[in-house]
Amino acid sequence: MPKVIGKARTVVSTPTLKIDELCGNATTSCDTISIASVSASAGASEPWLTLLYDEWMCVTKGSMELLTDGPEGGVVVAAGETVFIGKGERFKPTFPTDCEYIPVCLPAFTPDRCIREDAETSEGAAIAANLAELHSKPPPLPKPEVLYHMCQRSAWE
Repeated sequence: MPKVIGKARTVVSTPTLKIDELCGNATTSCDTISIASVSASAGASEPWLTLLYDEWMCVTKGSMELLTDGPEGGVVVAAGETVFIGKGERFKPTFPTDCEYIPVCLPAFTPDRCIREDAETSEGAAIAANLAELHSKPPPLPKPEVLYHMCQRSAWE
């Protein structure tokens, strides 16, 4: 039977970028896949990123340009299009227009699997620290105390 496994949780919120995780480590403790809803304002950009997972970005509104350090320079992705970024690729998302998109990461996003090249800025450091906190695993719960009752079989039955 289908079951609700969680609800959206805002993991990044700046004046120009908002990321709500729908499924993943921060919301459902699922490391298999992560799905988010992202909205970015025109003129916004993310830092250079190198992913240690595969990611699909499904643009639902506006457009984005993914800059690369290859000879082609980058790719523009418009509303209704999906772009694939393979594990190990380096790119920089920029947003020439207001943009909304759904990123799907396999395996799920964690800060350790996404190398951000903005740790030297105060905003970048704050985002990285917040993501690390949201994706940290809670300490294991203590094991319950086990109590055995011993009695003669005749008293039990």
